[in-house]
Amino acid sequence: MVIRGDARRIPLRDETVQCVVTSPPYFQLRDHQCGEGQIGLEATPEAYIAALVEVFREVWRVLRRDGVLWLVMGDSYWGTNSSQRTSRHPTLKPKDLIGIPWRIALALQADGWYLRADVIWSKPNPMPEPVRDRPTRSHEYVFLLSKGRHYYYDAGAIAEPAVSNHPSASEMKRDWQADELAEQWTLLPVERELLANKCGATRLGFAVLLKFFQCEARFPQSRQEVPLSVVAFLAKQVDVPATC
Repeated sequence: MVIRGDARRIPLRDETVQCVVTSPPYFQLRDHQCGEGQIGLEATPEAYIAALVEVFREVWRVLRRDGVLWLVMGDSYWGTNSSQRTSRHPTLKPKDLIGIPWRIALALQADGWYLRADVIWSKPNPMPEPVRDRPTRSHEYVFLLSKGRHYYYDAGAIAEPAVSNHPSASEMKRDWQADELAEQWTLLPVERELLANKCGATRLGFAVLLKFFQCEARFPQSRQEVPLSVVAFLAKQVDVPATC
């Protein structure tokens, strides 16, 4: 079913929708040829935000208590079109990034919505912008909002299997060749300085944890997880018996 109409007067009964996904017209970026009352061509960010707050009060009405709202928003710059060049704003200066997404998110929060998450929609191949004094914008915001503390959210539906080529994705290898030990487990001068005020088993244990973390991006869960050849190689460098 497709319903065409004004979002400020949604022709649906109260609390009949469980999920809303929307991306309203962005501020001062495009004329959608919808007449004088169209959203997005307001004179100021404040008027634009007020218009969207009104829209989402209607969304609140039709959204179920366990429903959620996903809101996609992009940003705008002040003073970049002809209508803004002749007007003054009390705080915004020409070329200011307005911060529209977060202004709207905080306005909705103040209006009663629960602001639950902000997601960065990264665009690896964004539209080039004709600017030379700032980076090209390559992301938009996706906000998750709800009517209350408790709502339906299926985390398992978006879960992805963990995939990694890093050695930490599986158990550490047990057999290390001499050249591999030298490459991965040799203590650098700055690391030796960290061991200077330690002695005995503490000195060796610190060296093991330090190099293990560099190799695996985590700490070992037990002593058995560290191969004996690695312990012996580090023990020789710190001049401590490997059996201490």
